[in-house]
Amino acid sequence: MHAGRASIRQARSRSWVNAQSWLPRPVKIVLPWHIFACGWGWDCTTITPMAKLVSLKQQEGHDAKATAYIKAYMLFPAGILGLISMIGGVGGLGYQLIGTDTYSWSTFLQSSGLLLLGGVLGWVQTTYHRWILSNRPEVFAARMRQPAVNKSGRPKRESAANQAQASGSPWAPGAYMVGLAILLAGSMLSVLYGAVHPIAACFLPWAGFFWAKLFFWKSVLKN
Repeated sequence: MHAGRASIRQARSRSWVNAQSWLPRPVKIVLPWHIFACGWGWDCTTITPMAKLVSLKQQEGHDAKATAYIKAYMLFPAGILGLISMIGGVGGLGYQLIGTDTYSWSTFLQSSGLLLLGGVLGWVQTTYHRWILSNRPEVFAARMRQPAVNKSGRPKRESAANQAQASGSPWAPGAYMVGLAILLAGSMLSVLYGAVHPIAACFLPWAGFFWAKLFFWKSVLKN
């Protein structure tokens, strides 16, 4: 009796194993954007959203490259040019005070106005660049890449779409030209109709411009 029952149990277990072999096994399917785990009956459930992981890594890479670009190609030249401009502007005012008798309160007010004009323009440009760094860091990150070289060894020309993307905004070049015109107009008016020495009138707006950029980018310099 016991042998008969044992044989019946073995036969049932073998039939159950054979039946399981015909059922679909759990399968893991890897797609370009997500990973799905499919169980019995092909019930698929998202486990890991790969698109979010890839986008986060790309965002971190863009932020690092954009910050490196700002420090190397914007702030470092701004510090040197701001120092040179300040020395030239103060030197021109010193010569006007010591070497001539044309220095007056009008000279002081107009020279301060030139510094303020350059500072305002530097603040406007820095605000725009900070917006790009916060919302579109890939614009600055793309400028860190080496230009592609053709067979003759010359850099390939970028397409119009790539150039528009690298500028950040189609209105940016026009805005830069308007700011440059305002800065030069202030210097010319101070030379022709004001009481500021020509050397100081040429250097002081640029000193305010570059030092304003350094001041409003101080958060980047600390990192």
